[in-house]
Amino acid sequence: MDAQKLKTLVGSLPAKHALLVVGLFAVIMAIALSVGHKADQWARDWAVPVVKANSERAAQDARLAVPGTLGEQARLKTQLRDARGWAEHHRLVTAFFYGRYYVAITMTSLSALFAAFLVGTIGIKGWQHASPYAVTTLIVFGGAAAFFGAFPGLYQQEENITKNKALYLGYVALENEMLSYFATYPGDPKKPPQRPNEYIHTVDEKLRGLNDMVVKFDRSAIPDYVTEINKALNAEGHPEEARSGADNTSPPK
Repeated sequence: MDAQKLKTLVGSLPAKHALLVVGLFAVIMAIALSVGHKADQWARDWAVPVVKANSERAAQDARLAVPGTLGEQARLKTQLRDARGWAEHHRLVTAFFYGRYYVAITMTSLSALFAAFLVGTIGIKGWQHASPYAVTTLIVFGGAAAFFGAFPGLYQQEENITKNKALYLGYVALENEMLSYFATYPGDPKKPPQRPNEYIHTVDEKLRGLNDMVVKFDRSAIPDYVTEINKALNAEGHPEEARSGADNTSPPK
């Protein structure tokens, strides 16, 4: 294809709209990636004290005074590592969904804000006199708002955050309980704690109660983008037609 034909093709109206859509899509995704990066950075910064504390605890494991026989000691240490490992797993999953939830609500708000601004701007001039590029931009931002707005429901972000956070706190509580048991055994003779062989079964029961991997999705939450965009356009885009229809309706005789 020679340069003249390429210039003609790029200069055509459909090509200009296609380039506009691609450019807007690139800008929207760049903003979303930037917001997601910032959310992940905040999550890492907030987790620094937790990660540091976990590292210090792990370094002290060799010096733990674990009661019981050699077999009981080995089992209790394994249970402690399990609780600590699953706590870290649920912390990471919670941080992941928190970050994606932040991206979803931020991008939905921004996209809806731009779409509302365009609707107001176009409404001042009237849709018949509106720039086709402005209409295309409105459709893109309206679609982006619907796209990002579907994420919390589609990926069950709030439920995944809530349940993984609860599991994380449950494992942390169990880890602290075990460390306190090791540090205070045999404790007060008047109120003796469980023997190590009994406590192992107690910990097993608590691990069994926390044993869950929560990552849920909801396919039914996928939106009908065409319908949503048409609703937005019909709600704000044709007030003249609505008024015209009302004026042309003759009163009943």
